[in-house]
Amino acid sequence: MRKLGWLFRIAFGFLILLVILAVIGPAISHPPFERVGGPYLPPSGEFWLGTDDQGRDVFSRLCYGARVSLGIGFAVQALALVIGIGLGVTAVFGPKWLRSPILRLTDAMFAFPDVLLAILIIGVWSATSAAQSLVAVVVSLAITAWPTVVRLVKTQVAAYKDREFVIASRALGASTFYTVTRHVLPHLWGTLLAISIVDLAGIILAESALSFLGIGVQPPVPSWGSMINQARQEMAGYPILLLWPCLVLSLAIFSLNFVGEGLRSLTQPKSRTNAKS
Repeated sequence: MRKLGWLFRIAFGFLILLVILAVIGPAISHPPFERVGGPYLPPSGEFWLGTDDQGRDVFSRLCYGARVSLGIGFAVQALALVIGIGLGVTAVFGPKWLRSPILRLTDAMFAFPDVLLAILIIGVWSATSAAQSLVAVVVSLAITAWPTVVRLVKTQVAAYKDREFVIASRALGASTFYTVTRHVLPHLWGTLLAISIVDLAGIILAESALSFLGIGVQPPVPSWGSMINQARQEMAGYPILLLWPCLVLSLAIFSLNFVGEGLRSLTQPKSRTNAKS
């Protein structure tokens, strides 16, 4: 196995730490929704990253924001994979009358800017509670995420369609479903995993942008984007409140990209070797 670089290892370690903090962080600190001290308290032994304008623990809210962002990211990517794999395989092995509309719809979806389309969907959704806003964000981002998966799966599956093992499987009477699930898709999981991690960074960034604009995750649920927006209003007097969510969001995006690129180099060793030669 090719040796991975130190950036990959640091990024992977940070992501593991982020997941751990998202799971247990709010439990080992103060409640993220309640006022637990005075406003704008500096970092201390009791409040590791200080408190915000309402006296809430910034560290606990960052950890809960990680839970929200990662949860939304995984949910959106899972939906995008289910839809994208189904449509991508159908675009190759399906009947002609079905293949063409799928490809045209996929191409049409690329004409819409992702964030603007998500804003439109959320606006039509008209969520009235924090729970509904979470569902609206997941659905809107999933709708904008699946076309990329369809194009990738369609290209990869088409490359395997005429391979000897696929032709042999169909010649032996195997169904299309059996051939795809047992002989085609297993070759794609490595590539899909690497691409999904890179796409996860974009999803988290899009969710943060929506929350920053005030149309994503609604209060009292904390989100990195909403924390940045709240801290921006007090940036002149308390810039440290803006530092923490920006730093964590940036590190999460960089780490996901480094890990995704590292996994891609492992799943596509030939392309990397050709690039070096």
